[in-house]
Amino acid sequence: FFIQNPRHMTLEGVPEAMSSRMRDRMGLSVMYLIGKRHLDGGEPWNVEGLSERLGVPPELVEKQVDKLADRGLLVATADDPPGYVPGRDMEAIGLVDVVFAIREAGETRRIRHDEMAAPEPVSDLVSELERLVRERLGERSLHDLVVTSAGESSDREG
Repeated sequence: FFIQNPRHMTLEGVPEAMSSRMRDRMGLSVMYLIGKRHLDGGEPWNVEGLSERLGVPPELVEKQVDKLADRGLLVATADDPPGYVPGRDMEAIGLVDVVFAIREAGETRRIRHDEMAAPEPVSDLVSELERLVRERLGERSLHDLVVTSAGESSDREG
């Protein structure tokens, strides 16, 4: 198994932690692939299929899918294993909502970024970064991402 699937194993037996950049990339990739498959009328992606397509351990994909589903951005099908479809009309899923769902995952009532006693310049910088993300992504939706890039992408998404 390891020779054919080394990305699924670590020495500790648990997947490595991901950087925020990797979480952003994976979460947006998951939403893109699920949205494209849904728009094309194909069979919904499941965790194993997404894992193979993205080349990452299924445990990491499952964490991302769960985070997105918790926010209502994805919905599981009744299949076994479950497939995933957009949680609402793709035009109503803002890319900014996806990004913040990914970034805010893991915050709890006990540990929240806005309650941390960060120095004021750091708090201001984080607020500015969030504002820039909101401005840059603006009103762009998952539908916009899938449709705009459909002509530019290859069959690899399928």
